[in-house]
Amino acid sequence: MMRKLTVPTNKDISYLLKYRTYSSECIEELKCMDKKPFNYRTSLCKFFLVSACTRGEECAYSHDTTQFPCKAFFIRKNCKRKICMFSHDPKTLDKLDVDLTEDENKFESPLS
Repeated sequence: MMRKLTVPTNKDISYLLKYRTYSSECIEELKCMDKKPFNYRTSLCKFFLVSACTRGEECAYSHDTTQFPCKAFFIRKNCKRKICMFSHDPKTLDKLDVDLTEDENKFESPLS
C-alpha cells in the first residue's frame, strides 16, 4: 500500500480540513460560487434556433434573438424575411461589438 503524500502549504490546517470534508457549510459555499462560463449568454443558442434546446433557463447560451443583429440586414442592407426574429437596429450591432471586446479584454490566458 502506498503512503499518502503531503503537500506543503501556508494555509491553516482548519482551512484545509474544512474543504477536504464535505460539511454542509462547505457544500453551501460551493453552490453559491459563480460557475457561469466565460461567454455566458453572449452567444446565441444554436439548439434554440431549431426549437431543440432542452436546457431552458439553465442554458449558458442566449435565447433572446432580439439582442443579436440580423446578418442579412447588416451585410446586404436588405432582409427578405416577412417575420424576422433578429434585430435590425444599428445599436444592436454596436452593443454586440462592445460586449465582445469587453469579453476579450477580461480573458486572461492561462499560458501567460
